[in-house]
Amino acid sequence: MKPEDVFPKGKISSFREEELKGCLNIKINRITFNSTFPLNYPKNDRVVVYHYQPQKNDIKNAVVLLHGWKSICLSFEKLIAFSLAKRGFHAFIFILPFHFERTPKNRKSGELFFTLDREHTSNAYKQAIIDLRNLADFITEKGLRIGIVGSSLGAVALHTLMGVDNRFSQGVSILGGGNIQRIIWEGILGRFVVSHLKKQGITKKDYLRALEEFESFLLKIRKTGSIPEPKWHWFFLDPLTYASFNKPRKVLMINGLCDLIIPKKSVLELNRALGGLEMLWLPASHFTIYIFLPLIIAKIIQYFEKEFH
Repeated sequence: MKPEDVFPKGKISSFREEELKGCLNIKINRITFNSTFPLNYPKNDRVVVYHYQPQKNDIKNAVVLLHGWKSICLSFEKLIAFSLAKRGFHAFIFILPFHFERTPKNRKSGELFFTLDREHTSNAYKQAIIDLRNLADFITEKGLRIGIVGSSLGAVALHTLMGVDNRFSQGVSILGGGNIQRIIWEGILGRFVVSHLKKQGITKKDYLRALEEFESFLLKIRKTGSIPEPKWHWFFLDPLTYASFNKPRKVLMINGLCDLIIPKKSVLELNRALGGLEMLWLPASHFTIYIFLPLIIAKIIQYFEKEFH
């Protein structure tokens, strides 16, 4: 099957756009529409996007921004969006499923995105990719070219999305990587999941066998140019699955040398699969990388001004 068959987009319905209070001549709109892949959580199934508009109306470039897992503050994304809009880009902050306004009542932001229910987690990730593809319909109808920036979970989704939908033509990945199995088993945030798996009788030997099965799965994709039915459903979610489809396009990867959540091996594995991308390693962890925020924003702007030239 083709990548777009795994994440089929639909037709946007109940679209609404309202103007919010802007700042320093940057107009901000709040966009909402119904997800075409509903998960039976009414609040979550209403997609939310914030549109930061440049002053000039003839600008033809847009950048979509994706936040991280369990984010409780959008200050990082808002600062990037504002900076991009000031430099003449349309910027869209996309709210991932089960985060911020999409969080069901009595739940914390992001709590229901990753759970021990594999089917639910798979569907949450699938909903994110499908909602983004539907957002791309709205953006391209305005005649805009689309770039994308993702941080942490947003960066993982970025790499999947760019292999699924070629309208996202270039991106900046911050703290992203590939091989979700490795991130869970070898990263510190996956320890709780690994503990749960071991209680079910799943051992490290099973994990190593699954890595081999995943490599065979990826080899079939590289040989045939299509995606076979995987032995394990999470193979469908992994950025490495779509790397060969994403290869011709351009991504800048920004990662932390001391990141214990996204293992360095996962970062390099994805980079190799994408043909060797431009990389920026910063002397930081997953959570301290934001002390380099001015540098990161400068790199993002520099990258898109060059790629969209």
